[in-house]
Amino acid sequence: FGGGMVGLQFSSVMESMGSLLNGVVNYNSYLPEKSMEFTGTKDFFVKYQKRAGEAKVDPLGYYLAPFGYAMGQMVEQAVNATKSLDHKKLADFLRSNEMMTIVGPIVFGPDGERKESATLMAQFRGVVDKNIEQFRNPGKQIIVFPEKWKTGELIQPFEKARK
Repeated sequence: FGGGMVGLQFSSVMESMGSLLNGVVNYNSYLPEKSMEFTGTKDFFVKYQKRAGEAKVDPLGYYLAPFGYAMGQMVEQAVNATKSLDHKKLADFLRSNEMMTIVGPIVFGPDGERKESATLMAQFRGVVDKNIEQFRNPGKQIIVFPEKWKTGELIQPFEKARK
């Protein structure tokens, strides 16, 4: 059971639904699984989560925040490499180079889209009620696709995954 459900990426929704999430498969853009640890990732989340807590916004920040930061990293790499702010030079660099970011390497294909899918499909497992802290650690959202980032096998049927 699952698919492209908007909302399950946000901390407040995950905390509210708690154990009802067990077995559900949904998409996400970043998860705190071992396969998603890159240079700077942990430092980013330590800083982000501290500020987010103070501001009383999404305390985990896995869905959108790391990609906003990664976009800045890519622009920084393009500016440093080209020694320019010229849009054409920056765009040419971004289109033709692999950039290392806190969400992993990013390379664009000829169509301007990412060369490899970055959308994660993950299955909720072992989730308990009313505990946002559980989502800060690996093992609650097992990445089942793409293969490159996979951290476990899909448990099916849904009834079996709910246990």
